[in-house]
Amino acid sequence: MARYSAAAYQEAYEEVVATGWMLVVTLVPAAISGAIAVAMLRDPTISSGERLGGMAAVLVAGFITGVTGVIFSRLRVRVDSQGVRFGFGPFRSTVRPDEIEGASESRYRWSRFGGWGIRWAWNMKDRAYSVPFVRRGVEIRLRNGRTYFVSSRRPDALARAIEGLTGRSATAAL
Repeated sequence: MARYSAAAYQEAYEEVVATGWMLVVTLVPAAISGAIAVAMLRDPTISSGERLGGMAAVLVAGFITGVTGVIFSRLRVRVDSQGVRFGFGPFRSTVRPDEIEGASESRYRWSRFGGWGIRWAWNMKDRAYSVPFVRRGVEIRLRNGRTYFVSSRRPDALARAIEGLTGRSATAAL
C-alpha cells in the first residue's frame, strides 16, 4: 500500500462516543444540590452566616459535579491531515501521522488501565481514553513504544482511517 502524504490526506473519520447515562448520573446530583441550596435559603432555623456558607459549599459541589459530567460525557475522535485527535472536553491528545507505528481493533481491558476515562496503564507509558461500557476501540501503537487505546463504537472504521492516514495496514486484535 502506498504511503499517503499528510497534505494529500482528506478528512476520513470523526466520531463522538457519547454516554448519556453519565450526564444523568452527574446532572441529577447537581440539580439536587440546587434544590438543597433553595431549601437552605428558606430554612428559618439556619443563621444567615451558616446559610450563606452552606449554600456556597452545596452550589460549588453541584457546579463541579455538573461540569465534570458535561466534559466527560463525550469522547471526541477525529482523524485528519494533522493526525489522530481524541479527548474529553479540554483534555485532548494528538498523535501526528509520523509518530504512528500501527493501529488495530482491540477490546478494552479494564484491568490494564484500572478504570475508564483518561487512564494510564500500570506500566505508566500506555494511556487510554475510554468510555464505560464501550468495550471495543482501537489501540494506536507509536514508534516510541507507547500506545493509546481509544474507545470507538466503530473501531473498524477508525482503524481504516488511521491506515489511510499512515499508509499502513490496520489489523484486528480482538
